[in-house]
Amino acid sequence: MDGHGIITPREPLPLGKIYARATDGAETPNSIDSDHVPVTDTIPPTVPTVDTDLTGKATTLTPITVTTDPNTRVDLIDKNGHIIGTGTTDGNGHVIITPTTPIVEGNVIAKAYDPANNVSTSAPRKATDTTPPTKPRVTSPLGGKAGTTDPVTVTTYPNTNVQLLDKNGQIIGTGTTDSSGRVSITPTRPIPEGNVTAKAIDNAEHPNSSTSDPVKATDTTPPTEPVVTNDLTGKATTKAPITVTTDPNTHVDLLDKDNHVIGTGTTGANGHVIITPTQPIPEGNVTAKAYDNAEHP
Repeated sequence: MDGHGIITPREPLPLGKIYARATDGAETPNSIDSDHVPVTDTIPPTVPTVDTDLTGKATTLTPITVTTDPNTRVDLIDKNGHIIGTGTTDGNGHVIITPTTPIVEGNVIAKAYDPANNVSTSAPRKATDTTPPTKPRVTSPLGGKAGTTDPVTVTTYPNTNVQLLDKNGQIIGTGTTDSSGRVSITPTRPIPEGNVTAKAIDNAEHPNSSTSDPVKATDTTPPTEPVVTNDLTGKATTKAPITVTTDPNTHVDLLDKDNHVIGTGTTGANGHVIITPTQPIPEGNVTAKAYDNAEHP
């Protein structure tokens, strides 16, 4: 006999120290203890798995199921390395963790820790954002605002990009809502008459958007009062050309004393038009009437 023995424990060795006690076969047994030897655990837990599909779950507090060894602490960690929830697996190795903060778009991992603080890490599970922003609302009344660059207020979800669109779908201004979900956008060019909509776009990797109901911009501002610049002394019974000034690109009618139209034209970019009467000018007052291009001129 070489004095060696191999003992298989009846149960897992606990962390701490163990020792052996040798007892002889004397009538009155004698025994002696060995030195104490530390027992350490260097085996990590089973690699955890994130079982919940996180498609469309970014920005939510959706509960997440993780599986690893039973009775094991688990941390949920976002793409920035921040812990967003913790829990302990049950006797089956499952735990459902409700995040304490909204899940950030990007990879989520689970880390499992045993009592010896050995750790194992799951494969990443990607959280994506497929939820459009709150439907925006144009809160500014736009009656009479066509042709102006008056600021337009829009409300939607906080910290969201907003585009102002005219009736042709052209962007006429942009902005970002504040923490209360409001933004005041000054158009980069005059608002055309017709429907104006706001489009809210979130900051997702693949941006989601939502569009407001339309608000109609109308033009209720008359053109600049036209001026007949010619001296019409001695021009009755003639078709002498008559010059009128008003806003650029504006339709102008020439009217005789009886309000009959005796000529029409459209001002150029400088606001001037020369109209040749279609019939001899009757004696009496001549007036010019300017019409803008509004839906209701």
